[in-house]
Amino acid sequence: MFALAAHERGLRVVLLAARTPLEEVPVVARRAQCAAVVLSATLPPPRNVLGEQLSDLVSRAGVPVFVGGAASVRDRDAIVAAGAEVVGTDIPAAVERIRSALVSV
Repeated sequence: MFALAAHERGLRVVLLAARTPLEEVPVVARRAQCAAVVLSATLPPPRNVLGEQLSDLVSRAGVPVFVGGAASVRDRDAIVAAGAEVVGTDIPAAVERIRSALVSV
């Protein structure tokens, strides 16, 4: 739903498979010339994902990293500590927040 809403608001969307390893995302983002990375999760991710893997993704991405979905609300502190921005579960608000952030970059 987020990808459709983002596309309708003029953002170019590159969809990856749900099980794409986080360590591959920076490579894809560079090749696709992405302005941001947006992740979403409903189920709680393993702790090493939020602690180590997300921090590594943020440091290697070269673009802002946003995290949405129910897991982003539950694990807000860990996501922020990793350097990503939480956009929550309100899809229209998340799209606008990301659009605003990209305009100021």
